[in-house]
Amino acid sequence: MADIDLTTNIGEFLKLSNPFWVSSAHYSDRESAIDGWASIEPAAITLKTAHKAPPKEDKPKVRFKTYPCVPRLGRSFYCDGPKNDELLPYDRVAELLRYAVRKLPKTQVGISVLAGTDQEYEKLRDACPEARFCELNLKYNFRFSKGKGTQFLEWSKLVFTSLLEEISRFVGAFNGLPVFIKVPRELSWLPGTQELSAFLDILTGHGKAGLLVANSAKLNVPPFIFDGKEESLREGVICGEHLFDSTIEFVADLWPLCRERHVPIVATGGMITPEHMLTALRAGACAVQLCTTFEYNKINYYNTLCWQLQSRIESRGLRSFSNFVTRLREEGVASIHNMPFMYLERFWSEETQRRIRIDIRRSERMDVLVMSGKTVAEEWSEDLTARLSKNLGLLLLLPNTGGPVYAAIQRSWGIFEGPELEARKHRVLEARQSVESVRRATASERKKNIREGEKENSVEILFYDQCPFYSFYLFDDKVYVAPYPFTRPGRLESPVYVFFAGSPEYERIKDEVDRLKDYALQTREAQAALPLSS
Repeated sequence: MADIDLTTNIGEFLKLSNPFWVSSAHYSDRESAIDGWASIEPAAITLKTAHKAPPKEDKPKVRFKTYPCVPRLGRSFYCDGPKNDELLPYDRVAELLRYAVRKLPKTQVGISVLAGTDQEYEKLRDACPEARFCELNLKYNFRFSKGKGTQFLEWSKLVFTSLLEEISRFVGAFNGLPVFIKVPRELSWLPGTQELSAFLDILTGHGKAGLLVANSAKLNVPPFIFDGKEESLREGVICGEHLFDSTIEFVADLWPLCRERHVPIVATGGMITPEHMLTALRAGACAVQLCTTFEYNKINYYNTLCWQLQSRIESRGLRSFSNFVTRLREEGVASIHNMPFMYLERFWSEETQRRIRIDIRRSERMDVLVMSGKTVAEEWSEDLTARLSKNLGLLLLLPNTGGPVYAAIQRSWGIFEGPELEARKHRVLEARQSVESVRRATASERKKNIREGEKENSVEILFYDQCPFYSFYLFDDKVYVAPYPFTRPGRLESPVYVFFAGSPEYERIKDEVDRLKDYALQTREAQAALPLSS
């Protein structure tokens, strides 16, 4: 997996280590938010949008999860708030940029500014010399206010002309620096028009300019009932999965002319799952901006996306993201939803263990079910130490050696009452003791690595009374499944099947873990009776 090159070039003027870009939002508006990204090192991040003098507004801040209260809007958030909370003054952006550049040395850190005739773009650039790029946010520029007697066609012509002038003023101020125009959904009529050609003329003249398509969407949600109360969401914007379809359509419609003019597109809005992001790349985007997906999956999901992309590329026998995207655009959309899996010849082969050890050290989730656990606890001792030191959790499911199911399984392998059976039972206890020992030894280091706003992740060892047919090792982006042999097991030399997150098999085993935890709690009494070494 280390040989897979995820590098993407955006218009040959901005090189990213992978195609996943953190958008301007509450994930980039303060130092503590930047600290959260330090261990992840995203390819790019845009700081919260700047304004010369953010206007003061007296209105409540709203961040409303639409699912499950308004399920037709999918995994989305309804957001609104005073502009003085949503925008940062130039001096604050400059201060935050200096901090982010120091904290994220491998990340392309850029800035954003709200478009408007009152903005002083040159002043912002002078204040932010460390910025690797700058975005011009057009989200308010083409919003039409109804009910004022204005003729829409006349209004739109004047506004579009002034919009082009504003873009020209912006790109002139940032001459030589990569720039991106964040195109709002109110301009979704652009593809196929002469206006688009005029729009792109300005960007091609700059030479290092691209589009961000297509931001959040202003939306009023009709009154609805939630928790027995009537709710109404007005004057805000919708962010998240509800935007996906319109984003893909907009990107696909823009791409032919943008490709001809060498203006790259970055998709933004609605990308929650890996399949969403692949669909955007297939439609013509060279990267995707992410925000709402972290509300549902935590920020470590960024790593999960990278790992799954690596696995998809590797499963096709390719070695680079650029080759993968070329292939993806030549195929039907079915190739995105056809989840690949991998076959590894032996569990204890060097290659299989190399992969699993990487996952142990980096994956936020690690759920393991085994019949003994002693060998893996010993072999992975250093990896488990590194894992628990970083405050990454662990769930270890071991068999209840005092139950009738365990004895029946051993008999099926020709192991009956006596010293051999007792020795096998003792191996389970030794596995438990090994993990407990690592947990205790890493306690102080683990506390140092707890992120702001988070708590210490749990290390659980539970005992099950079911009859397993395989061991499994479930991580954020994949699960390794190794079937048990028919004959008496020794060091597990079974083949290993690897299923990726989002596949039916991965989801099935995730559900199995939940059920096994429930059943394992029923054996707490037996677990408490098992002796622990001091």
